[in-house]
Amino acid sequence: MQTPKLVLFIVLNVLTNLEQAEGLYSRPVLKILPSASVWPGEAVILQCLVQTKQPQVHLKYRFFKDSKELRYTGSVESMKIVAAEPATAGRYHCEIEDENEGMTRASVPVMLNVESGNLKPKLIMKDRNSIPLPWEHFKIAEGESFTLKCQIPGDSTGWKYTWHKNIDEDLPADGCQEPGFTYLVSFAKPLHLGMYWCRGQRGDFYSDFSEPVIVNVTGKI
Repeated sequence: MQTPKLVLFIVLNVLTNLEQAEGLYSRPVLKILPSASVWPGEAVILQCLVQTKQPQVHLKYRFFKDSKELRYTGSVESMKIVAAEPATAGRYHCEIEDENEGMTRASVPVMLNVESGNLKPKLIMKDRNSIPLPWEHFKIAEGESFTLKCQIPGDSTGWKYTWHKNIDEDLPADGCQEPGFTYLVSFAKPLHLGMYWCRGQRGDFYSDFSEPVIVNVTGKI
């Protein structure tokens, strides 16, 4: 059984080491890229971010999932999960250690969620009054404008979008509006008649294609 003096000594020693560590480097922060919510097959990067306060500090990094160590990466501040799967979901944190002093600090845990199923965007069409319309009712007079909107379910962080028409025709990028999930045709012409799709891309990962929508361009206004 530990004596009160021994317990006090241990507590004071821990507090002293913590104060010394705080003077050398900040508490690490775990960042998950591209997002804390990913889809099966996406690559995930865990970054352990820390600010050093002294030039002589040499840190080592460890990564944990649900309190179990995943990997010791040495001086490398990140690790990669090549392809997420349902079992990848969990609470992650990282720890840093000053190799000279032997002191460690841990980040706050971050929850990584892995969505279920395949990712399929939803393509929505809007007329000049910004009213969403089902594709079977979507008719545009020549000279009017219309907008296509590609909706990614869940977290939309980091996505880029590609636009396609009539299966084999990629739409030019100059119709994309920031942040890229809408496509604007400002002056409809007969050449805009056709079937449209959209697709999401994040890193090297691609979503499925959306269901198609059909644009019918009628006579002039």
